[in-house]
Amino acid sequence: MEAPADFFSIDPRRVAVVLIDFQNDFCSPEVFEDRPATNMHNAAAAARANEFALSARRLGAHVIYTQQMFDPSKLTERQRSMTSSGELCAAGTWEPNCSSSRYPAQLS
Repeated sequence: MEAPADFFSIDPRRVAVVLIDFQNDFCSPEVFEDRPATNMHNAAAAARANEFALSARRLGAHVIYTQQMFDPSKLTERQRSMTSSGELCAAGTWEPNCSSSRYPAQLS
């Protein structure tokens, strides 16, 4: 069995930093419509994660942001019957977006 590589000896070009759900609905300090501001801690965590991603990108690592979106038109009739109209990250809204000003590590 091969010994694990020393973390600092890994070529950053072979590394990917994957940031999942860093979307407005979860991480923006602003609120959408009349909802209360419940994600201030998430906004701070997103800022720290983005600083890490920027540092990794500068070293040559790949930075990947995922974007999940709720789109009722893609659901089966059965799935639609089990959802509410107020789903998070609704397609066509501000919610699922990752703002490039807030997440500059996603820019090339």
